[in-house]
Amino acid sequence: MNTLNDQQNTNVEQNIDVDLLRINNGAPVLPNPDLIFHNKLPKCGSTTMHSMLQLLSKWNGFDYYKLEPGDDPFQEEVKLSTFIKLGLKKAEKKKEQHQDKTWPVFVFKHHYYYNITRHDVAEPTWINLIRDPITWYESSFYFKRLGWSQKPGARRRNDTETTIEQCIEEQFPDCVFSQWKYIQFFCGGMHIKECKFSSMKAKEKSLELAKVNVEKNFYFIGILEEFMDSLRMFEIVLPRIYTRVVEALNNDWVQEVMNKTRTTHKIRMTEESKDYFRKGPLKYEIDLYEFAKAIFYQKRKTMLGR
Repeated sequence: MNTLNDQQNTNVEQNIDVDLLRINNGAPVLPNPDLIFHNKLPKCGSTTMHSMLQLLSKWNGFDYYKLEPGDDPFQEEVKLSTFIKLGLKKAEKKKEQHQDKTWPVFVFKHHYYYNITRHDVAEPTWINLIRDPITWYESSFYFKRLGWSQKPGARRRNDTETTIEQCIEEQFPDCVFSQWKYIQFFCGGMHIKECKFSSMKAKEKSLELAKVNVEKNFYFIGILEEFMDSLRMFEIVLPRIYTRVVEALNNDWVQEVMNKTRTTHKIRMTEESKDYFRKGPLKYEIDLYEFAKAIFYQKRKTMLGR
């Protein structure tokens, strides 16, 4: 998770998000300082981030809501927006108690990006953490079959002994067209025509809209493979939330949770399998990842000087 990869993708050139460079009395200017929404991509450090945010909400003073995917589907909007409205209303009463007269609401949920303003809620500060689709797929594949270290077998299926290589060789559905969602978290829900796809050709179209959202509508997207730098940058762009984030990561309780929730018995796929996914089922997910990574590197150069 802490692996450094300083290789930039020179084929993607983007302008640095001006919001990250705007300063007001020494603090970054957020799109919406009252509402931060981390619509977390699955298998991208969610449990670690959740544990840290539980501590940070107490240390820094903000309302933190982790909503389980079982509560609402990834694309449900009405109930989620109603819940957020209630959370914002509750937070209003706490603002006067804090020294800077703010009390943010932080929502943490596996959920597709969506136009929340359609539900009379101001656009939130959207953030996320993205991961190399190859290791993301690998983790998802074995997690669905083998579960967590702390609860081995909790999510088992009937094909628990199947490896990715066997899956490719037999051309099982999981390895022909990825059953796990990635692009939708940046493109949007199924009600958006461009984001509803069941073929590679349709997925290519969704990729373009996802790129627009990544560049224009997400305030910051960290990279799991650059986890420590991502945390430092989260602290820079969202100090009200992430001040002391490295201290939270090193907390004994957080470390214990991390060790208990690793995917059990994960088998690294071969280079041949990686090449198969890069050229086939995951090629558009990888395109999006490289796009987001290039933007991340530009922002890192501005914020961290490297």
